[in-house]
Amino acid sequence: MISANDFARDARALPMLKGQELQLIRLLDDPDADLSIIGRLVKADPTMTANLLRLANSVIARGAQPVATAHEAIVRLGLRQVGKIVLGKALHAVLPADLAGYALSSEGFFRHCVAVAILTEQLSKRLGGRTESWFTAGLLHDMGKLVVSTHLARSAPEVAHALEAVGATFVQAERTVLGTDHTEVAGLVARHWGLPDELAIAARWHHEPLEAPAPQRTLACAVHVADALAHLLGMGADQGELRRELDSGACEVLRLTSTALEDLCRESLVAIEAFAAPPEP
Repeated sequence: MISANDFARDARALPMLKGQELQLIRLLDDPDADLSIIGRLVKADPTMTANLLRLANSVIARGAQPVATAHEAIVRLGLRQVGKIVLGKALHAVLPADLAGYALSSEGFFRHCVAVAILTEQLSKRLGGRTESWFTAGLLHDMGKLVVSTHLARSAPEVAHALEAVGATFVQAERTVLGTDHTEVAGLVARHWGLPDELAIAARWHHEPLEAPAPQRTLACAVHVADALAHLLGMGADQGELRRELDSGACEVLRLTSTALEDLCRESLVAIEAFAAPPEP
């Protein structure tokens, strides 16, 4: 098994989020924040301006007049939506070419993270919660995989045995082979990136949401359900795809019926498709 020190070392080796990106995470979590800072960050970045123009002129804004400037894009999308796009670009920038241990391409992983972010945000709206911080929790829920993937790839035969012969879930296979799993390692990544505790806790417990501390349990349940729905929609399929379980208790916490889950998927698809297009280099 891999030592805890090895995982800690690998977490510290990940590219750092930039200072303005961490600032943005905190801004989006503060309902009283000065969001004009987001506009200033975007206007100083030509690549981000190009991505905003693409999204502002996408299917989300179908029927509206095309926009041609960063200011027009920000007005159309809104500052909080722009902030989420900046965060998506920040995550995309630190991804490796692939996550071999999960048989996932970088784009497949990013698409899954975006899908979970948007589905989690939609759940927050249904519950009347803080949509921005829930979006961020969904976006970063699998950050532990950035560290665990390499170790899984080196142990591929053992992982396959745990999945096929033993019938374990993928998280159980991680624990059997590595002595830990991507949800536990997420805490190391969160510490390295200086993320708020709420995001670290949501990532840690999104596969066992009812075990999360009470203050963050609803958020952990939302990320868990969003994660399951994203896989159901085929967004981010990996080698553990057939070994996933949706905790019915999480649906009870969120007061979700099967009809509500279907509606949630339908309402989120257009936004996911537009947002998940890879950022321009």
